[in-house]
Amino acid sequence: MRNFLPLWLLACLAFSLGRCCDAVAAEPPTIALINGQTLTADQLQLEFYLSQLPDKGSLSERMQVINKLIDRELVRQFLVERRIKTDPAVLDQKVADVERIITQRGEKPEDVLNRLHLTKEQLRELFAVNAAWDAYLEAMVTRPQMQAEFDANRGVLDGTRVKASQIVIFVKPNASNEAWRQAEEQLEKVRHQIVTGEITFADAAKKYSQSPSGKNGGDLGEFEYTGRVDTAISKVAFNLQNQEVSLPFRTRFGVHLVQVHDRLPGQLSLEDVQGVIVAKLSERLWADVVLRERQKASIQVLAN
Repeated sequence: MRNFLPLWLLACLAFSLGRCCDAVAAEPPTIALINGQTLTADQLQLEFYLSQLPDKGSLSERMQVINKLIDRELVRQFLVERRIKTDPAVLDQKVADVERIITQRGEKPEDVLNRLHLTKEQLRELFAVNAAWDAYLEAMVTRPQMQAEFDANRGVLDGTRVKASQIVIFVKPNASNEAWRQAEEQLEKVRHQIVTGEITFADAAKKYSQSPSGKNGGDLGEFEYTGRVDTAISKVAFNLQNQEVSLPFRTRFGVHLVQVHDRLPGQLSLEDVQGVIVAKLSERLWADVVLRERQKASIQVLAN
């Protein structure tokens, strides 16, 4: 589900550090038109607060935020067309929660809303999009869909653990393409030595790996798909068979080889991970709706 409240908690923390909006005109500039609906500079500034980005941001950051707001407006229009209704009591409770949090931080809710150039009704509207989406999602996501998602990704969702080792050549994210290519070529040669039996994976890790795990033969221990190790490593490891050695692959740390030694089946059921599955289906459905709506929408970005 696309829960908005945690972002508001972050925004409130930002206020405690003394950040405040610059004064703007009574009628803020329009930065985009989405099927005739305006997206204003105030809305953009608010989203920067909620995303904890710098007040102005780089051009690419601003365009990312603008596109995020355009997507949200397209989804809002999509939900309005389908007359998806939200429970007013839910919206009242969300607004009350925000006011309570602000009050607990020693500020007046009306002062904080004024800083964001936001009325209480506009705050309700922000929550309304998420509440309407949750209602739409509840109607669209069925038990068979959740079961199919669970079955297709059982090893990722049911708590399965793999025991694996790695070899890493560190490469800085901003390094040249040549540096990345050299690291990949080096590990391709190491992999060839391993799969042809010239050297064991553990000995190769001790000899070549630049990670602290290298001295232990590259041992990563046991891990689930999410949690202890980088997701990029998990994604590769969970697609390997026992004793299989991966091809060299890149992460934010550098270039890796991974070998899986064992796989320990998980015990979690669909009911245990239903929230995770619904969140995955929600993201997929949101992306599908945005893609379809963008194809037929009239969108004009007037300023960035």
